[in-house]
Amino acid sequence: MTPLSRRYSLLLRAYPRGYRPTELLDTLLEAAPPGRTWPPLREAANLVRHGLRAHLGRPGSRGVVFWAVTTAFVFGLFGSGLAVRAAWETTPPLPDQAQTRTILAEILPDEAWGEPTPPTRAKFGNFGAPTGWAGYGRWVTSFEGGDYGRTEVGAAIPGNLRLGVAGTAERATAGLRAHGWRIRMVTDDDPDNHVTVLARRDGLDIAVTVYGYTVTADPSVFVSIARSTPVAAWPAGIGGGLLSALLAFLAFGWGSRRTASGHPFGRLAEALYGIGLLLWLLPSTVALPLTTIRTVQYGGPDWPQTWEWFGQPHYFIFILPGVAFLALAAALAARPALRKEPLEANG
Repeated sequence: MTPLSRRYSLLLRAYPRGYRPTELLDTLLEAAPPGRTWPPLREAANLVRHGLRAHLGRPGSRGVVFWAVTTAFVFGLFGSGLAVRAAWETTPPLPDQAQTRTILAEILPDEAWGEPTPPTRAKFGNFGAPTGWAGYGRWVTSFEGGDYGRTEVGAAIPGNLRLGVAGTAERATAGLRAHGWRIRMVTDDDPDNHVTVLARRDGLDIAVTVYGYTVTADPSVFVSIARSTPVAAWPAGIGGGLLSALLAFLAFGWGSRRTASGHPFGRLAEALYGIGLLLWLLPSTVALPLTTIRTVQYGGPDWPQTWEWFGQPHYFIFILPGVAFLALAAALAARPALRKEPLEANG
């Protein structure tokens, strides 16, 4: 077997077995000019596209491959987000109040810190606190999920600062370094009024923010401590996304073949599926460019969480109606197709 025939054979695996790949291979080899060792890119793309159409039960359809790929993309995103969220359950608990006081003493030992906030077992919530069932209900009826983020503990120093904003920030940075915190980012665009120091240690992220008179009535130091993104989030997100995309593609193929022809609810199932998928896709088309612009413009030591890239839970209001349309489309596709009974001969 020549190199060209091997490469054509690999491309023809995109076709179902019933499409006689041997005859197709002979035709392609006969049409190839002498000396060719690689299939042209356009020809390879056409072979794969037509093979996928045949696999999806609609060899004459031009849009079925687009819908299949879009399905895999959307469900891959959601599967990746769910897998990453599950990986967050491997993170350690937040520091209790006594541990928080120890950390605060490491940063600025001579200041009068306020009472630290108590920790919560929830990994994420709205405004740094657990969401609760009422909060989940608001996700379905409004766009309040945009405040969803890591839960945290913290404390503050109200009142005057002896060294001012810049001097206090320098002391806090030195204290963090001296106790093993790795400084990840310092934002000091306005060092006389607002400085933020971000650091990490032992699976915890700390943000020390120093405000001046122009921001608050009195200069203050605010400290928040949250869990770091776990290492397991990366393999979980990649694996969960790929597995979800594959399963979604296979499920779409099943539904496409079921409703290809002779199905009593084929057109209705296709319309319902299209509406449901678009409801799931709409948040991604809005959130993906906005999140990209925000990440590039403002930067930061961490990437946004996976679900933020496709607008969740900020646009969760679209998800439940989408689920209803997709579930109804799947239920209709599962109905048996009409059987064509042979006509009995008269007499």
